[in-house]
Amino acid sequence: MLGGYNIAPMIELLGDEQLAPIVAKGLSHTLLMFDAFYDVEEKA
Repeated sequence: MLGGYNIAPMIELLGDEQLAPIVAKGLSHTLLMFDAFYDVEEKA
């Protein structure tokens, strides 16, 4: 994935216990996260 409008909802879903592993895998293949990197780092 390249990134874009799907990043913010995916970061929100990191808080969901069932969906977090799926979302984390998707984010790990995302190239263009810009400033959202720090949001993901904070949740980690």
